Amino acid sequence: MVGVWGEIPGRDLVVHAWVVVPAGADSAEVAREALANQGARPIESAPFSETGLQWPQFTDGDATNDFVVQNYNRADQPAGVAESILQATQATWSGVGSSYFSLSYGGLTDRCPSLVRECGGPQLRDGNNDVAWMKINGCCTLGVTWFMTSGAPEADMGMNTKFSWATDGIADYDVETVLLHENGHVAGLGHSTVAGAVMEATYDGARRQLHQDDIDGVTALYPNVATGSIAGTVDDGTDGIDGATVSTGTGQSTTTAGDGSYTLSDVPTGSSTVTASADGYESGSATTTVVKNETSTVDIALVVVPTGSIAGTVDDGT
Repeated sequence: MVGVWGEIPGRDLVVHAWVVVPAGADSAEVAREALANQGARPIESAPFSETGLQWPQFTDGDATNDFVVQNYNRADQPAGVAESILQATQATWSGVGSSYFSLSYGGLTDRCPSLVRECGGPQLRDGNNDVAWMKINGCCTLGVTWFMTSGAPEADMGMNTKFSWATDGIADYDVETVLLHENGHVAGLGHSTVAGAVMEATYDGARRQLHQDDIDGVTALYPNVATGSIAGTVDDGTDGIDGATVSTGTGQSTTTAGDGSYTLSDVPTGSSTVTASADGYESGSATTTVVKNETSTVDIALVVVPTGSIAGTVDDGT
């Protein structure tokens, strides 16, 4: 079994399909046929792993929405399969401590995933990330995940009822393994060339635990670096200083507005030293503690560089 990527040109729609390759068949031809059944053409490379699906709620500064809600339609699910298997894969991806990516179970739905071709009608964004069981076109596709590559993100998944599915972690085809792989694509990961990784492009038995390569991938997309902000004013003791440079030791930098105000965003949590400088003034600094998703206030008063005069004579020595 191999994983294959396709796209619908001009639609910003990308699809991933897990394809079973019958004995003696050409894997490339089977993959092309599977994509054709989805109305898609092959993507020869995988730029989407860097420039495609990435969920903006993890970087919008609102800590209350740091998760992707995923819903489950259990109609037509195979015997022994339950929503708890999907929830297990959500917990696995959400449990990576070095990443802030998180999948949240939204509950049961009767919707057919709107981006999945087999649902009929135009493939349209409906604002929901749904997983459902259905008969998928063609002979050999285990499951598909469609997602939008522009605008508000959405990812929908269809699992093929034409196959015999296993839940014991031993027999093929293991539901949790396939859902875990597909949810890696929901996170925005492409395929991995590392043997044993969940995101490897081939199915080689049950894999229910993330490989270090999978962990590294989701961490690179959504690094769990807690940050806050620092704001305040730079003045000369009475008036704000326009155009002063304000920076931190961790690389954040900005210039003050006309009233001397400034804001530094995405500052790592913990102790941080803020330094301000401006022409004609001695530099000044102050230390504060940055708290996750909060704004610390630091006001800095700069002192005018002292000036004086020098008097004397210039002569020829006589």
